[in-house]
Amino acid sequence: MHTDRIEPAPIPGSREHRLQRLVLLELLVDPPAVPERIADVARRLNEPLAGVAEAVAALARAGLARRQGDCVAASALARYFDVLWPIAL
Repeated sequence: MHTDRIEPAPIPGSREHRLQRLVLLELLVDPPAVPERIADVARRLNEPLAGVAEAVAALARAGLARRQGDCVAASALARYFDVLWPIAL
């Protein structure tokens, strides 16, 4: 059996869980044409930049976001999953 190479997901109800869900939702619902600044995402969500940056890093490690410098976008994997199971019905 193969070992899971993805780090464990955050505990439901935790701060990390809430922020990762918020950031992923923000990246998938009405995504911008180009990656956007993490600071802009944090400002729009009214969340601390450090927390949003941590969420982006975790989502990137899980393959759900792609980071380019100080910018972030949903990964192809996240967008594909959203086509199959839309999160914004």
